[in-house]
Amino acid sequence: DRRGSSGYSRSDTMLIASVDKNNNKLKLTSLMRDLCLPIPGVGENRINKANSSGGPGLLIDTINQNFSMDLTEYVLVDFNMFEDIVDALGGVTVEMSHGEVQECNDCIAGLNVQRGADRNSGLITASSGKIKLTGKQALGYCRIRKFGNGDFSRTSRQFKVLQAIYDKFMQVGVGQK
Repeated sequence: DRRGSSGYSRSDTMLIASVDKNNNKLKLTSLMRDLCLPIPGVGENRINKANSSGGPGLLIDTINQNFSMDLTEYVLVDFNMFEDIVDALGGVTVEMSHGEVQECNDCIAGLNVQRGADRNSGLITASSGKIKLTGKQALGYCRIRKFGNGDFSRTSRQFKVLQAIYDKFMQVGVGQK
């Protein structure tokens, strides 16, 4: 959830990646950001507070202790990095409903206001369907909270974008990776 260029913030999205060697697949598990549980040294709170309280190390400790896991490595991507990744791939295409487009544009407008940019800069102009998204638009789409089935729909949207990023990455020539 970091919007600046330094410091720790709450975790907007937390995914655990695991490799299924039997089926040669990468599997992703999402941890709902509002899950309340004990955070070492902090107490009972939402899991997304662990990162802002002690960085990725505390978040990993919190996950390991509460879910009997042994995670040791992580990737931390902030809003700016996420946008840069999508833009470096030339954007990603996802299927969007009319309501998702409206909610996404609200997220984009809010981000623009926070950044001191024109409120309407970079909004999606299509009404629905398969839409090619820029980094900022993909971020807005992933952050939609109050549409569909809450965090479950939000997680589904995030997985759609991650799949689109993966598919696009796999199409890029080796020299460009």
